[in-house]
Parts: sequence; structure tokens; C-alpha cells
Amino acid sequence: MVGTDGLHAGASSAIGSLPYLDAEEAARVMLAAAPKLPAAPELIRLSPAASLLGSVAAAVPGLVMTAAGLQATRPIDPESPLDVGPDPARDAGLLALAALADDGLPAIKVQVPGPVTVATALTGTGMPVIEARRLALRFARARAAALLDHVVDALPM
Repeated sequence: MVGTDGLHAGASSAIGSLPYLDAEEAARVMLAAAPKLPAAPELIRLSPAASLLGSVAAAVPGLVMTAAGLQATRPIDPESPLDVGPDPARDAGLLALAALADDGLPAIKVQVPGPVTVATALTGTGMPVIEARRLALRFARARAAALLDHVVDALPM
């Protein structure tokens, strides 16, 4: 099925991780490569918070991202407030892409780590499985909603 914007249901698109240090340059490359459905560039060289698990560390108090993965610097409260909204360090690529969006851009693809990925990483920090699953689900839902809200607000309708 082809939508009115020319996009095919189930069509593959670009992945977001790019080795750039300049968010606007990365956004321009993504727009040139996939003008109908660009992926928000994840600039992990610019900030570790831009990686999928880095976004978890940036959102959850007491977590840090290291070369070995997520690490807890203190006990993690599964009910702690989450900082999931678009952030200049974590989401520089998305913010640059949204700023460059024109009237013809129907959508932006974003990536969010799912609850299984997040729960697995959290249990690796020593968090009990049930608490890790609860926090992972809260994070995935909240992060997806925050990014969706930003994309909807950023794109001209």
C-alpha cells in the first residue's frame, strides 16, 4: 500500500547513527539520503547520551553510560522521574533535522530502545528483574511519546 505521501507501508529506511560531530551537517546528509523519511541522526561521537542506551542513562537518575554499558552510580528507584524530552546533547540530530524540515517532509523516523533492551541493560546493573521491567516499560513509553510529540510539533502540517 502506498500512502498519499509516496511512502510504502513496511518500506525500509535509514538507520540513525552517523559518525558526525556537526548536527546540522548530519541532518542535511540524512535529508539528502532519504528525503521522504529521514532518520533523526544519532550522533554518538558528539555525545554518549545519543546512543540508544545512552538515552536511558541520560533519562534515569543514577545511571551513567560507560564503554562497558549502563552502570548504576547508586541504587535506582524504578519510580523516579524520567528526563525523556528532547535534549540538546542527546537529541542534537533530531533537533537539527526538525529545524531543517520543510513543508514537504511528511515524517521523521526516530529510534527508541524498547523495553526488552532497556530491561536487559538495567538487570546488568544489578537491578532486580521485576523493577527493571517496570522501569524499562515506563522509559520506552515516555521516551517514544516525548519524541513523537516533538516530531508532530516540528513538522509543518
